[in-house]
Amino acid sequence: MNHFHTREDVHIDLSHRCPLQCSRCQRQMWYSGKFYDKVIGSDLPMRTIQMLVNKFKFISFSGQLSDPIHYPKFIEVLELCKFYKRKVLVQTASSFKPMSWFKKAFEAYPEADWRFGLDGLPEESHKYRVNQDGKKIFQVMLEGKKILKNAPAWQYIVFKYNEHHQLQAKRMAKENGLNFVIMKSSRWLPKGDPLRPTNEKNRLETVYDKDI
Repeated sequence: MNHFHTREDVHIDLSHRCPLQCSRCQRQMWYSGKFYDKVIGSDLPMRTIQMLVNKFKFISFSGQLSDPIHYPKFIEVLELCKFYKRKVLVQTASSFKPMSWFKKAFEAYPEADWRFGLDGLPEESHKYRVNQDGKKIFQVMLEGKKILKNAPAWQYIVFKYNEHHQLQAKRMAKENGLNFVIMKSSRWLPKGDPLRPTNEKNRLETVYDKDI
């Protein structure tokens, strides 16, 4: 309990909004008719966000049920973080904002770090990030590099369809001055998962998987 009161970092899931349909996301696993008919939730009030930003020095905006850029006042949130001089990480995978919006968001707080979920080469990332325009996300990262103090990071979760493209993607990131982060998932179905990498070095295993 004491750690909760003294900690300086916090992760904030701002809402229930996301236009993607990633198959291992809770939105698809739990809320697409299996347990619920729709995603349950609401937008976090700005007054609550202000209290959190006022208290914590390190803030990550990501989501288990949302994508942060679809919070209606996200640019205002970034401006608030800039006012308080907070260290910020934005983790997003959505391409459902115009380039002009991304530029405005980058300009609102150039010191913020951005990490983009692009799982595979830009033309194939939609195989997991259903509805994502991977080529647009790549262009957004290049635009961000012009404005942000720190180059955006390309986050690459390894799946069966992209496990042989890691070096190509890493080289592509380096040539364009982007950071590159490889992620290994453990969210596999127990049997016959078409996304599960063939090479065991490219995946993590859950206890449930090992017991099957």
